[in-house]
Amino acid sequence: MKIMRTFAALTLSCLLWTGAAAQTPEVPGEGISGSLVPAEEPAGLFRLSTEELENLGLIRTKASPAKEEVVQGDLAPILVKVQVSRQVKVPVYSHQRRSLASRGAAAPTQNRVVGYKQVSRKAVETVDITPIILAKARKYDLDPLLIRAVIEVESAFKPYAVSNAGAGGLMQLMPGTAYHLGCRDRFDPEQNIEAGAKYLRQMKDRFGDWTLAIAAYNAGPGNVERAGGVPPFAETQRYVVKVKKAWGR
Repeated sequence: MKIMRTFAALTLSCLLWTGAAAQTPEVPGEGISGSLVPAEEPAGLFRLSTEELENLGLIRTKASPAKEEVVQGDLAPILVKVQVSRQVKVPVYSHQRRSLASRGAAAPTQNRVVGYKQVSRKAVETVDITPIILAKARKYDLDPLLIRAVIEVESAFKPYAVSNAGAGGLMQLMPGTAYHLGCRDRFDPEQNIEAGAKYLRQMKDRFGDWTLAIAAYNAGPGNVERAGGVPPFAETQRYVVKVKKAWGR
């Protein structure tokens, strides 16, 4: 009798275990509804805090918006009027005389287009020099606001300005300096700003200081070296102050 009761208990246990196994999916980490079941973590496990994960850029919460990319020296459009040469296509005419002698009238000239040719024509156009400034600033690792400040002080944004000393263009290059820097047309905004930006970078690399680099742009590197700093010229000293003020320094 005792053996019979033991056998019945074992049979009932097996049936209950089989039913439970049929209802519960054997998927690690997943519950019956499909939601993830958090697993138990071992004691002493090292975990980064939410703030540390944010600082590492691994997560971003709603309270911490993505960092905006900082664009150095945002510039508004700077429009200047420049004279440009454009190649245009013009028609070529053949001149044929039609005989009207039988009618007693003079024979008029009949024009017929026989082809086209390219000719150079001068035109005045409005050009935005801001993209040029930004491109040269990237090329020579300069703050575009500095290039803008030098243009403002040197030429007041006048592409055909010429100083009493003979410097010309937006950043007022002397003929010899412009030629040495590869600028063949000082009154072409792109060539001029390219050369001026290159010269500013050279002065910064030479003196390692922006104040001295700006002074050298105005007075020449030789005068800065002889003076051991900003030369004692009233014009250069005023120039440095004006450029740094326009630059925002």
